[in-house]
Amino acid sequence: MQVNAILRNALVWGLFLTPLIPLIVATSPLPSLFFPYITGKNFTFRILVELTTAGWLILALRDTVFRPRRSLLLIAIALFTFIVALADVFSVNAFKSVWSNFERMEGLVTIAHLFLYFLVLSAMLRSEGSWRGFWHVSLGAAFVASSYALTQLLGWFPMHQGDRPDSTLGNATYLAGYLLFHVFLAGFLFIRARQRSLRWVYGILGAFYAAIVYLTASRGAFLGLLAGLLVAAAITALWGRENRHARQWALGIIIGIAVLGGFFLAVRHTDFVRENHVLGRLASISLEEGKSRFLIWNMAWQGFRDRPLLGWGQESFNFVFSEYYDPQMYDQESWFDRVHNVFLDWLIAAGGLGLLSYLSLYAAALISIWRRGLFDTILERAILTGLIVAYAVHNFFVFDNIASYLLFFSLLAFLSVRAGAEVAPLLGRFVPSRGVIDRIVTPLILVAVIWVVYAINIRGILAAHDLVQALSFQESGIEVNLAQFKQALSRNSFGEQEVREQTVSAANQLASLSVDPALKSEFFTFARTEMQKQIDRVPNDPRFDLFMASLLDTYQQYPDAIPYLKRALELSPKKQITLFEVGSNLLNQGQTEEALMVLKQAYELAPKYNTAAFLYSAGAIYAGQQELADKILSDFFGDNIPPDQRLIQAYSRTGQFDKARVLLEKSAAANPGNWQVYVSLAALYLELGRRQDAVTAIEKAAAINSDEEFQKQAVFFIQEIKAGRNP
Repeated sequence: MQVNAILRNALVWGLFLTPLIPLIVATSPLPSLFFPYITGKNFTFRILVELTTAGWLILALRDTVFRPRRSLLLIAIALFTFIVALADVFSVNAFKSVWSNFERMEGLVTIAHLFLYFLVLSAMLRSEGSWRGFWHVSLGAAFVASSYALTQLLGWFPMHQGDRPDSTLGNATYLAGYLLFHVFLAGFLFIRARQRSLRWVYGILGAFYAAIVYLTASRGAFLGLLAGLLVAAAITALWGRENRHARQWALGIIIGIAVLGGFFLAVRHTDFVRENHVLGRLASISLEEGKSRFLIWNMAWQGFRDRPLLGWGQESFNFVFSEYYDPQMYDQESWFDRVHNVFLDWLIAAGGLGLLSYLSLYAAALISIWRRGLFDTILERAILTGLIVAYAVHNFFVFDNIASYLLFFSLLAFLSVRAGAEVAPLLGRFVPSRGVIDRIVTPLILVAVIWVVYAINIRGILAAHDLVQALSFQESGIEVNLAQFKQALSRNSFGEQEVREQTVSAANQLASLSVDPALKSEFFTFARTEMQKQIDRVPNDPRFDLFMASLLDTYQQYPDAIPYLKRALELSPKKQITLFEVGSNLLNQGQTEEALMVLKQAYELAPKYNTAAFLYSAGAIYAGQQELADKILSDFFGDNIPPDQRLIQAYSRTGQFDKARVLLEKSAAANPGNWQVYVSLAALYLELGRRQDAVTAIEKAAAINSDEEFQKQAVFFIQEIKAGRNP
């Protein structure tokens, strides 16, 4: 019995640590990991779940009281996990569907850990007091995260998304979703509290969290908060007859939201609203503002129609995005791996079956909340229903992360415990002998958990740390960076894709640096070899072909890049960045007519895309079709052509120095603090025979750049120009 008590206490303490996970950031003083806001939290969660699961298995074998109890939620989560597993096994990229990557750290591994977390949590926290303590820890963690966000708003600590606080979550939207849960959790505990002092604490915390949600300017979370409050208030107003005071408050909330909402709509176009970063962002909610979301959602729908039953597997939306890419997405990021709608994400990841099983989690939660006798008052049911609604509305505009997953599955475990309080444990009659448990099963479980922790976590942690070192400045030289890249890949972790991509990016940066040619060649060869391995592993992802082509183009191996570019176009024929790379490659090979045709195609896909207009006009200049270039620029920009570097370069390389000069002078006027513009302008003045203007331009550059070495060069250049020589 003493062993059981020790195990139980250790497990409860381990579970009480999980609400603190959102506070973890894997950077100094902790070991720095790649994507520190994601990896630190997820590795900690996985290790805690693995350790507590091992302890729970031993305890459940020793004492049947700690075995799972049948509930609707247990069935729903088990079914969801099973369907996701099937979808991932038959995925278009099964390895990534199972393991994910450093940036997301989801995949089947995380879903399986969440299922185990649900099992252990619902088995170990059976009393009202234990759950109250668990929620208090979570509220405390949220208070720390909110306080840190407040210090960011006060300017004490930097923010990473402009003027939107992100706290320890690293993303304002993640923070908003995390605190959204705690607004309703504080409300739930407020309703259940009997002491006035506790009610004050819960009320203040809930208001504090709601304020930070607002200040994150996260539109999905804000709409979720309003929707959840309205639903909770409506339920209370309609059915909360036993509490007249609460009904009055509920009606006040409904009227207040309606009045404030109407007032906000009336003033949304005023300068006061536009100039306020929070109100301005909330006021921008519109069909036009959401155009990119609708385009992405349409791509998801097309992808679902291709694989309607089990979908594409987790972490596979990038294939759908590439195949059904809409050129009107030109002003968005180049690669989307999420639909930015949890429900559509599951439709892609696990098909219709996966979405239905995911929705069953919400349905089972609501059924449990409204099951007779489960909660004492309508107020409790109202606030929990409001929480489910708020979470669903929020998820309609974003995707989940480990912080929101933790809270959602904790809530499901809490509801499952209450629903199964009177149900007998599963396999209650199966009781192995103590000797078998102690001498055989326990050692096997301990060995297994050590292996699992290493295989799933330690290798990944080491690789993520190696990658940070590889990307950091090394006093001993670039050789150390290369060695760190090699070491990161030697770990055989699930982060190999990101290591290879970063290796290619580093090699591309190295190409323009003055380093040992042998080292540069070794870096290039290593990057090329590793990216080829990635292409061989996942041959149907155009992202990797484009990475390889960019590497080969950077090192002027233009013919070698063509097969990769062709395949990237076959896999994603409407993606402009690939067409741009093809056009650039052909221009560098002197195939100007062919390049012009490709750049024209990119331009015609989205004629409002300024980069496409610049490149198409530059291609026309290289091809000697100046009238076409002038027409493109005139149609797009009118008489005010921006000083784009690609145009300046095209004019310069084709001997049209005066046109290049006009644009460079515009650039100098717009960027008076950029000394490099004046150096370029000096070179153009020399080509035009304007030697005194060249001297003046270099003097301006020297006045800006005080570097001692550059000052010496400036003096030399001026002396040479005055002597009649071109330096």
